[in-house]
Amino acid sequence: MAYIEKRKNKKGEITSYRIRAYCGYDVHGKQMVRFRTWKPPENMSAKQAEKEVQRIAIAHLLSAPTIREAAVKAGMSESAIYKKLREYSFRKKLNQQRALLLEDVRVALQVQLLSAVKIMGDIAADEQVSAQIRLNACDAILKHASKITDRIEVDTCHQRTKEEELMLLDI
Repeated sequence: MAYIEKRKNKKGEITSYRIRAYCGYDVHGKQMVRFRTWKPPENMSAKQAEKEVQRIAIAHLLSAPTIREAAVKAGMSESAIYKKLREYSFRKKLNQQRALLLEDVRVALQVQLLSAVKIMGDIAADEQVSAQIRLNACDAILKHASKITDRIEVDTCHQRTKEEELMLLDI
C-alpha cells in the first residue's frame, strides 16, 4: 500500500509530494516502509504536476499485473488509483495508451510472422536439421500471432463499447 501526501509551504503552495509505500514485513515481523519525496520542477504548475502523477499511474497500470502492484510502483494508494479510474478523462488516456501498446505488439508479431514463414521455407531445403522440431517452433509462432491478433480485435471492439457506455453515464 502506498500513500501520497502533498507537502505545502506557509503560503499553501504545493512544494513536493511525499510518497510512503508499505512493502510487507521483514523476517523479524517488522513492517517495511519506504519513503520517497518527489519535487515537481520549479517551472511545473500544480496542474502539470497532477498530470505527471497521472502519467506515472498510467505507466504503472500498464506494466503491473494488478492494481495493487501498480499503486505501489506509482507511489500511490490503491484508493487513489481506483479514484482515478472513475474519472472519464483518466480512463480514456489509459485506454489510448493500452491501445498503442497493443498495436506495437501486433506490429512486432507481424514482423516475426515474416521470419516464421522464411524459416518454414528454409526447412524444406535443409535436410540436416530435424524438420519436425523447427516446424513445431514455426507453428507455435503462427498460432500465438493469430491468437494475439484475435485478442486485439476483441479488445478494441470491447473498448469502443465500454467508452460509449461510459460517455452515456457521464452525460
